[in-house]
Amino acid sequence: MKIKNITAWIAGSSMTRMSAALICALAAGYLAGMSAGYSLARSYIHGERPVSLLFYRPARDISLIYARVNSHDEIDRLHGYYAMLDNNIADPSFLIERYGTETVPGIRRSIIWILGCAGDSDETYSFFSDIYSRSPEEIRREIERALKRMGEQRYRDFRKQHGIGTGSPD
Repeated sequence: MKIKNITAWIAGSSMTRMSAALICALAAGYLAGMSAGYSLARSYIHGERPVSLLFYRPARDISLIYARVNSHDEIDRLHGYYAMLDNNIADPSFLIERYGTETVPGIRRSIIWILGCAGDSDETYSFFSDIYSRSPEEIRREIERALKRMGEQRYRDFRKQHGIGTGSPD
């Protein structure tokens, strides 16, 4: 359909068509804005720092999260990781990388917890599977709790794969 025909159809016969077109335009704009904002926030946390983030309204919060996850203070980093989850920008690959750099067992447990709350992903499942056998008992328990949050089937598959509860060695 040509643009002239669409314009004529919208303005043409009734207020209902114009209302429907307006609702569709608003919905499309809202969805585009939400996805762009989410993408900008994630890229900023990863250190890409796009200038266009200045136009994103909660830029101050994202800047604080960025500063916290890159802080030398352990408590600030921990706050930053939880803030990522609270703001729905907890990226499994970023958190998995951070798990490897963190040395404090409590922060490592918290990263496992956040990964379990951030949603089910194959990357997270593979990571848990890779570190399970060489992790201390407290991390193993946290991995199992995280897998339960990710879904009962994932948890059963993991237990079977690692021989948990069957008397087999890990």
